[in-house]
Amino acid sequence: MDVTSVPLGTPTVAIGSVPGIGYGDGVQTKHALHDVARRLGWSTPGGGDFGAVIPAGARVLVKPNWVIHANRGPWGLEPLVTHPSLVKAVVEEALKSKAAQVIAGDAPIQGCDFDQLMQGGDYLGWAETLTDSEPRFGGLRDFRRTKSMAHDWHRNTARDQRALEHFVLFDLGGESLLEPITVDGAFRVTMYDPELMRRTHAPGRHQFLVAREILEADVVINLPKLKTHK
Repeated sequence: MDVTSVPLGTPTVAIGSVPGIGYGDGVQTKHALHDVARRLGWSTPGGGDFGAVIPAGARVLVKPNWVIHANRGPWGLEPLVTHPSLVKAVVEEALKSKAAQVIAGDAPIQGCDFDQLMQGGDYLGWAETLTDSEPRFGGLRDFRRTKSMAHDWHRNTARDQRALEHFVLFDLGGESLLEPITVDGAFRVTMYDPELMRRTHAPGRHQFLVAREILEADVVINLPKLKTHK
């Protein structure tokens, strides 16, 4: 599909493919990204694959799907999370634009060991090298306030891992789509304290914390992972 003549803002779809199975050394991922960006009209000479869609001075958030650090089966990380080669390629291309800042961040499930996830994706050395060479790179962010790890059948929960100042609180109140099915104390989310859920989701009260990095970003590049889940 040739969409190079479609005006920006028009809903379009382009599909990039790589030969064979797997991601290889990441070169094929970059070629696929370049091809998709060209066909969508995103790229510009000297501005990388997002030169036409990232305004000068913009704050950019690259949002991968970082779920958990390990597969409970024998299949590794590829079925679970956005592949690191795509995350790295998108960050590097975004930095070729005139963006003021580019960061990558997500809120994995509470049981994710973020450091191990970063090691498994070979992010740490890459991020350190990129930070040294490009001051506009804002690093890799873990947006969670609560982390919960299981050890020997016991669960250790650490709350307030990020200060509230890094979030914005929204209370949708009676306008929440949860309101018609709300029964006091009935909501549960895996690894969340039921008492906290009771305080934040009750008749007439539906509170959500959203990371400031998301709300303050001028451009969000979402990189979901097609999967059945973790």
